[in-house]
Amino acid sequence: MADSQWIAPFITALSTISASTIAFYSAYKINSKNLKNEILKFEKQIQWEQEKLEMNIIREERLNKLKIYNKVLKLDGEVTVLSSYPIEFNIKSYEDNIRPILFEEYHIIDQDIKDITKKIDRIIKTCNMIEEIQGEHNEELVNNYVKLLNKIDNHYRRKEDKL
Repeated sequence: MADSQWIAPFITALSTISASTIAFYSAYKINSKNLKNEILKFEKQIQWEQEKLEMNIIREERLNKLKIYNKVLKLDGEVTVLSSYPIEFNIKSYEDNIRPILFEEYHIIDQDIKDITKKIDRIIKTCNMIEEIQGEHNEELVNNYVKLLNKIDNHYRRKEDKL
């Protein structure tokens, strides 16, 4: 009989400890699952913020690039880079007005515009070395300058198509 007296409290204690362990383990699992969900939400929020920041940077670069192109087109209408009949390329006007704008933020202008600008610079350098503008050089300068303006215009059309 003496043995039966401690069995009931032992079973009660064992049941209480088991129930507490199960409750603690359940609470732990629920909290760890909630923590994982919170971490996932936080990571998604960080990713969204990074994408938003990258989009803003890209947008800002596009705006700056278009500002450069606006200046070039504006100056093309205000200064004479190409004279009328016979068509001649005015190197001084280009170097004093158009070229500085293109090189103001050269790193953000499109590669095709950079390539044409470098071609024009190479031809001008050749003309300066021989100290005259020959007919073929003038023709290349005129063609590349017109190509430059057309490429700038094409970049505006691409932007409009995306909108």
